[in-house]
Amino acid sequence: MENETTREKKGFDKISKCCELAASEGYQYVWIDTCCIDKASSAELSEAINSMFDYYGRSGKCFVYLDVEIPDGNMTSQDLENARWTSRGW
Repeated sequence: MENETTREKKGFDKISKCCELAASEGYQYVWIDTCCIDKASSAELSEAINSMFDYYGRSGKCFVYLDVEIPDGNMTSQDLENARWTSRGW
């Protein structure tokens, strides 16, 4: 994750900020589903999706990255309802 090629990839900032946030809260490790699951392998994807409930249930804290603009730093319930991540299958 520290070489220049990786830093230029789409999503690197999201991963970097997640790690910074987790460290600021005293955590040493993070599990990020968007990069910890090989979506090319249907068997791995299926196993990971089935395990997510357990992963999140046993986590100390769950951070959610919302790819939405939040006007004035305030998110309404309508903004949350309209966020694209709320329609994910799991």
